[in-house]
Amino acid sequence: GTGYHLIHCRATPPIEMQLTLKFTGKVKEGASQQGCNNEGTSELVVRAKGRGLAVQTPYVLSPLDGGVRVPRACRVSAELACGDDIFATEQVAMQLGQADQMTWRQLGKVTTDLRVQIKLAPASGGYTVTSVLVTAPPSLRQNSPPPPSPLLPHHDVSTHSAAVPASAAPAQAQISAPGPLS
Repeated sequence: GTGYHLIHCRATPPIEMQLTLKFTGKVKEGASQQGCNNEGTSELVVRAKGRGLAVQTPYVLSPLDGGVRVPRACRVSAELACGDDIFATEQVAMQLGQADQMTWRQLGKVTTDLRVQIKLAPASGGYTVTSVLVTAPPSLRQNSPPPPSPLLPHHDVSTHSAAVPASAAPAQAQISAPGPLS
């Protein structure tokens, strides 16, 4: 055939990012005081990991945080750690109705900032987070250079001139047609 065959391929996955959702709510009287601060509020943390910078990238919830029960009335914020960069949403009030079934809430409203969509399902003692979609800030998506290839040396093209000297051009080998078979 006249096609190419891929014999070996290596792909570098996008950097893994960690999302932390923090739910802060008042502790009901008579409830356990474990995890509470001095003001009588508790902070519940749900973590998720994901890769990629596409809009509404699905993140995988940590198995350890699957049992976290989010109160119907609380304040919530999100923080995305991407390498050394950290992006956060404002802490906002979240009110879930007692009769609400599978409901989506969005953190971050401005298109130039981090936005997080969380899906909540009713559970005993509140709600549980079942799904998370993350939209990274455009500044991260646009200014993120592709990772250097592990097979090729990385060159910063911004420091090289566009003109290539003739002496740097690779020499082309002369290819002759095969002779007659004897």
